[in-house]
This record gives sequence, C-alpha cells and structure tokens, in this order.
Amino acid sequence: MDRENYIQTETGKRMLRAVTPMYNDEYQLSIFNANGMIMEEVLQFINKVSTETRINNATWALPYWESIFRIKPTDTQTIEQRRRNVILKMNEYFPVTKKRMETIVNTFVENRNASVIDVPGEYAFIIRIPHTSGSIDSGLFTAVEEVKPAHLQSLYRYVFEVPRIRVGARQHVYPVSYPKTNQSITSDNGVGVNSESKIHMPTKTYGYEVIYPVTGMAFCY
Repeated sequence: MDRENYIQTETGKRMLRAVTPMYNDEYQLSIFNANGMIMEEVLQFINKVSTETRINNATWALPYWESIFRIKPTDTQTIEQRRRNVILKMNEYFPVTKKRMETIVNTFVENRNASVIDVPGEYAFIIRIPHTSGSIDSGLFTAVEEVKPAHLQSLYRYVFEVPRIRVGARQHVYPVSYPKTNQSITSDNGVGVNSESKIHMPTKTYGYEVIYPVTGMAFCY
C-alpha cells in the first residue's frame, strides 16, 4: 500500500513522514488521515486568526475591533467603511507616523497602492496615488486633514505610470548622390555654406528626395 497517497492532506503526510514505516496497514493509515484532516483545519484557523489581527483584512473579527474602540457600526455600513472607522479611531491613541498615514490613505484607495513621501524642509508631505489605484473614496481628503499634524501641508500627486522606454543609439548612413561644385552664395544665416567635412560620393544613385536640388549655387533670402 502506498502510504502517502492514502493520506488526503499535506499535514497528514508530514505527520506520517515523522514516524517509522511500520505504520503501514489500512487501519493505522486511516488514523493518520483523520488526524491530518483535523490538524489541517486547525492550521487554517490559525492562519485566519493571524489575518484577522490586521485591521485591513479583518472580517469576522471586526466586532471585536469595534468593541475595543467603542464604535457602534450601522447596518448600512460596508466592511470597508467599518475598517476605516477603526483605523481612524486608532489614530486618537497612537502618533501619526509616515507608515500609519499610508495605512489611513490606503483604506480609501481600492488597490491599496498609494504611498506617502516626505518633503524635507517644506513642512509638507505628498500622497502619491498611481493611476492603477482603482476607485478612490471621496472621504480621503477629509480624513487626511483630520489626522495629519496641524503644521504639515498635505499635497496630492496622481501619477500615470508607463513602462520604461529604452532608446538605442545606432548610426545609419543614407547616401544621397548630387553634383557639388563648391560654390554657393548665401546670407549670414549659414545656410548653404560649404563645411570642411568630407562627403563620400558612392557610384550608385538613389531616388531619395531632397528639399531642393543642389546645383552648386543657391540664394538664400
């Protein structure tokens, strides 16, 4: 009998690997399988409890959070609004740091990807919201004004992010065949003046268009 394939959960398989191979009959394996299923449920519950301790992820633990801060939710409030009320209430007891301000801002931003940037020496900070942030609740501006330190100014920057553009420098030579007699008449604007650069004159001709035919003499006004 394949011992590990008999066990239905990963937790049960780990338990089975921890004992000697003597536990190999169907009766013994069924005990490991049952224990593994129970321990799997316990592990999932522990993970959920760990998640619920973070207010931004709280669902069934919200009433506990609200009772701690003596908040009475209404029946019409959404989970997001109830979480937001708890976060704002927390700031009455804890100092508003940069990290805490980001947490407050992101309760109003759908994708929670806003950030806060300090402006040194200006008594201000920037709330940077990418264009990929999704919907933004209108209560953001009021909440920031209520919790920020009075001597700091809040600035908002809505950013459109685009992929980086890589520009490669490559040289292209497009020869144009035309007669050149080294004679030109021009005004002081420098158009038509013969330079000292060398021009390579290939024997082949090409049909590239030029702005005007060069005949050795040009007048510029």
